[in-house]
Amino acid sequence: MAFLLGSWDIDPDTRRIAGDGGEARVSPKAMGVLLALDAAWGGVVSRETLLDTVWPGVTVGEEVLTQAIAELRRAFRDDRRQPSAIETVHKRGYRLLLTRDPSAPTASEGALGPAHGPSVAVLPFRALGTDETALTMAEGLSRDISVSLARTRWLFVSALASSAALAAAGSGPIQAAARLGVRYVLDGTVIVHGRRFRLSASLCDATDGGTVWAEIFERPLDDLFEIIDSVAAAVAMAVETEIVLSERRRAMLHPIESLDAWGAFHRGTALAAASDAGRLEEAEALLLRAVSLAPDAARILAATSALYFRRACLAIPATHRQDRAKAVEFAERAVASDARDPMALMARGMNHVVAGEVEAGRARYQDAIGLNRNFAHARYYLAYTSIYADDFSDGLQQMDFAHRLSPVDPMRFSFLAARGQLHSLHGEVAEGADLADRALQEPNANFWNHCVAAWCAERAGRRGTARRHAAALKSQRPDFKREDYFGIFQFSEANRRAVETAFDGIGL
Repeated sequence: MAFLLGSWDIDPDTRRIAGDGGEARVSPKAMGVLLALDAAWGGVVSRETLLDTVWPGVTVGEEVLTQAIAELRRAFRDDRRQPSAIETVHKRGYRLLLTRDPSAPTASEGALGPAHGPSVAVLPFRALGTDETALTMAEGLSRDISVSLARTRWLFVSALASSAALAAAGSGPIQAAARLGVRYVLDGTVIVHGRRFRLSASLCDATDGGTVWAEIFERPLDDLFEIIDSVAAAVAMAVETEIVLSERRRAMLHPIESLDAWGAFHRGTALAAASDAGRLEEAEALLLRAVSLAPDAARILAATSALYFRRACLAIPATHRQDRAKAVEFAERAVASDARDPMALMARGMNHVVAGEVEAGRARYQDAIGLNRNFAHARYYLAYTSIYADDFSDGLQQMDFAHRLSPVDPMRFSFLAARGQLHSLHGEVAEGADLADRALQEPNANFWNHCVAAWCAERAGRRGTARRHAAALKSQRPDFKREDYFGIFQFSEANRRAVETAFDGIGL
């Protein structure tokens, strides 16, 4: 996203610095130093902060920073003795003398291009009081949440060091968002009192200054690492979910033809969990629009793959083969665009499993979780493959994790059905039947839920209930065949026999 510093045009993507006297391209590290100085909003940035920001986790000498500053001065044609761009502040660090053009677009004015997608900055959490434990936990939570959000790959997360520099200069959330070019800002305060820990966190939408989400997290002060780990995971998942919901609401306010790539993406994914043909066709049109506007966005490509995967499973319309082929095509395009995008890896895993390559699918789901441990849908799909692999304890563990991460997920109907199958095939038949019945009460439940509820009820000895579910299934899908079910659900031989025995009992 290009911006103006004084009379200079700065483009971080191409590392171009252009002015009346010409232009220059600088190294990635030099551009990183410039952005870190710019984020301080005219404040002095120490050499240590610049080294930590631009060379994180790497031991380097101060000469690399000196070289980067010299490179920037050459690009700005600046004199270090009489500087107009970058000032050396003796024994303190450096200060950027150039300021952004106030008429240039900010985050609240739509500065983010259509392919950049939603963006967030995590301001350093504040510790109330001087308790060392509170200070440690505030710093640890800020860093872990920032890292966790960055692992989503679809969400642009401003560097924590830049956020810290703005916070140190006294910038509020709205000012910080404008300087960092982000739409959302996460802020929080930490209190430690006796043996209790409390975090108050809030997510602000900088476009209107409104609070999108706020929550209080309290824990007994036992294991500090466990608290930081669990609270950071909960906050990151909540923030990701709330940004998605906020972006969907924003997209619903605009005509389809005016939506950018990410607006069309969010509006399309809101419809993609549906079970009726009309809404799925609308979702397809929106996601294909998003693809046309951002053809290399891995998350958009992966979501389009998932849509075709769902259409193929539902056979709506009767284009199963074509939808399966499109699901594979878009999954491969997503992985080719970004092989470390968790959603792209999940899309590839889904296609592996339906093709009968269960272990390959499990491996891709595990890769996705390795990149983003808070990815609820990857854990849900991994739980399904645990059914096929007869690994029931892992399946239940994954479903518990997915439910904690996303308790009101649009795919809750399928979350419950997966749990029902796990319990039923593990011998806990009554609990399995109850869960399968509950799944049918959820929005977007479909004929496959009646199928699962029918065989789970039969295994629980509830033949009357099982036959009612079977009748509902046949009413919705008169052409239902067992082969259709087992073509999607890749049970082991023993589990397939158990399900087929239940089908025999109710005449399916």
